[in-house]
Amino acid sequence: MITITLQPIFHKNAEQIALMYQNKASINKEVKKIKGVQWSQSNKCWYLPLSRPNYNAIVAATQAYAIVDTTALKQYL
Repeated sequence: MITITLQPIFHKNAEQIALMYQNKASINKEVKKIKGVQWSQSNKCWYLPLSRPNYNAIVAATQAYAIVDTTALKQYL
């Protein structure tokens, strides 16, 4: 099972949750289904604005096929 690490980043003048993982087409397909997710070309990752509802959406959408590592996000908060 792949690990998705949730990391805080500052992008487009706002705090964001970055989804960092080994690039796989099957995972990309599922991540793209998360409402509001965007690709950052400069950071080479998918991201959402930092909020509890977005965090919950990421976990709910990815827990079936990935391990979600929230260590970096928890340290930041």
